Amino acid sequence: MLWDAHSIPVHNHLRQLRELEKEIRYCHKRHHIFWIKHLKAIKHKMMADYENLMDRIWNDQKTGTYFPKGELFQPHQVTKVSNLVQWNALTRYTEMIAGETAKGFYFKKMGIGTTPATYNDDGLENEIATVDMREDGDINSDGNVLKDFGSFPPGVPSNLISEFCATDEDAPGAVVEYRTVIDRVEDRMGHIQDVTEVQEAHSIVFQAVTNIT
Repeated sequence: MLWDAHSIPVHNHLRQLRELEKEIRYCHKRHHIFWIKHLKAIKHKMMADYENLMDRIWNDQKTGTYFPKGELFQPHQVTKVSNLVQWNALTRYTEMIAGETAKGFYFKKMGIGTTPATYNDDGLENEIATVDMREDGDINSDGNVLKDFGSFPPGVPSNLISEFCATDEDAPGAVVEYRTVIDRVEDRMGHIQDVTEVQEAHSIVFQAVTNIT
């Protein structure tokens, strides 16, 4: 999505998500199980409501699209494209389940490359900015869906944004979780430095597979 720089409702949404996440982590340390479930339900609803608003804009149903407090939900642009989860990310997921690592995918990157995504991408084709989603976004488990969200600062130089990915660290050789590329030129986001800011929301659905023996 492409927003006006420093949009107050957007930043309030992000701040509330971060405060909820901090409270959930605090409750984990105190083993407050029932309160954790309550807070997670609030957070899941916030994210679901936000995603529904994005879908309304994407489907050109702009009338009556508002934040819960009544402010207009009015991004300049919403683009929806498919992602491609990387082979190394699948290995990382199983390592995390097995307790072999606790290193998650915390860094979201955007760029201006246009090469189609493959299963073995080692990063973006032409990276221009990175954010740590633990500070400027959110990572959330909602049932069988893993969601993440990142907000890039308005000071990023003006560019036509066309690609995103997430990695486990902001360094060369990082493991890439996914890469997505906006193929159609008209769907790419024309970011203007200090005038707009870019957000990217991403979901991975984990599905059971039946093995025939």
